[in-house]
Amino acid sequence: MLLPELEKILRRIELKKGRFRPVTRIGNLVARNAGRGMEFKEVREYQFGDDTRHIDWNVSSRMNELYVKQFHEENDKIVNIFLDTSSSMFASGLGKFSRRFLSLQMFSFLSLASFYNQDKLFLYTYSENIEFKSGLIKTKHELYSNLKQAEKILPTKKSNHLAPYEFLKNKFPRKSEVYIISDFANLVSMYNYKTLREIHSIYGVKLEDPIDSIDPSQLKMFSFENPESGYLSKNFYSTKMEDSKLLESFFRINLLSLNTKENPAAKILQFFKS
Repeated sequence: MLLPELEKILRRIELKKGRFRPVTRIGNLVARNAGRGMEFKEVREYQFGDDTRHIDWNVSSRMNELYVKQFHEENDKIVNIFLDTSSSMFASGLGKFSRRFLSLQMFSFLSLASFYNQDKLFLYTYSENIEFKSGLIKTKHELYSNLKQAEKILPTKKSNHLAPYEFLKNKFPRKSEVYIISDFANLVSMYNYKTLREIHSIYGVKLEDPIDSIDPSQLKMFSFENPESGYLSKNFYSTKMEDSKLLESFFRINLLSLNTKENPAAKILQFFKS
């Protein structure tokens, strides 16, 4: 069951019969460009040869780099949503919610929002590999059935954070909007997959917990189990700083961070509407 605040957002989307779009970049749960017969998709960095008439000067001035507007055909958007189900996503933390709970909330929210938008929706879970694939979802019954199946996936020890990108590269050459929901812990470089951003609009949803920010020197008296290796260690070590640099380099402004200590609704609305 979704949090009441997320339910309210979804009811607004459902009542609009597909007029709302969870197009995140700097913007706009709703974003139409009058007179083009096309719907606004996102803004992206300017590339040599782009039509200068499509430069978004408001965004460009804020980012100190040139950005151009992109558009997609009405009712022709494909959405791929990937959920990390590795062990670290099931580990306990110090927040009001667990990472697992928030990840399932976001997985369900994005899935339902895309369904109400009449998008072509595909769902996946991954850990070491892609564990679950839904196929094209055509009915609400299929959607709920697939959400329940995904929720039942048991964790495996290790994360392969490249699995979604490898799948997109090898199995999904068509343009799509992609959401990857994960804690992105122990991340590896995604540099070799940056070219995928020329085909897909890729967004990261990062699940954070207050435990990630604890000073390791305060925890010298405790032993910790690495949720993905299973090994006990007397030295608590967080890869948060290294992971954050890699995330910012790859996703840049297409990254939504949710913390387990707070209700996610306000940040979700800001990310989609600001």
